Amino acid sequence: MGKKLGISCAVFVAVLIGAFFLHTNFLTNSGSQLPFPLQDIYIFNTVFSLVLCFVLAALNRTQKFADQLGFLYLASVVLKALVFLIVFNPYLFNGESFTNSEAVSLLIPLFLSLIFEVFFISRLLSEKRVAKNEE
Repeated sequence: MGKKLGISCAVFVAVLIGAFFLHTNFLTNSGSQLPFPLQDIYIFNTVFSLVLCFVLAALNRTQKFADQLGFLYLASVVLKALVFLIVFNPYLFNGESFTNSEAVSLLIPLFLSLIFEVFFISRLLSEKRVAKNEE
């Protein structure tokens, strides 16, 4: 799983870097200004997702947690939302409402990282199922 984990993480980071540059280029061309630091949001989602994947891969090696990975992932989604709200509280709850384009700009990195996380956890779970069927 080590080589696959490394390749998956490298592809994920490359996709998010590409998405960030496309996103900022689009915002620059449209003349939009965001009331929050887009780069920090991409970094937060990238780091949290990478750490989560390494932790889930490590937990997958222990029998005690291997059967509970799906539930642990669901708990991590709630944890990610709470940490995000705490870290970006000054930008999110400053009394002003977001426009539709600002809200979409806030959600794009989140959905990209969630897609990666779901892909990763599904691979972990399917490998575990295949290993059990071979026994």
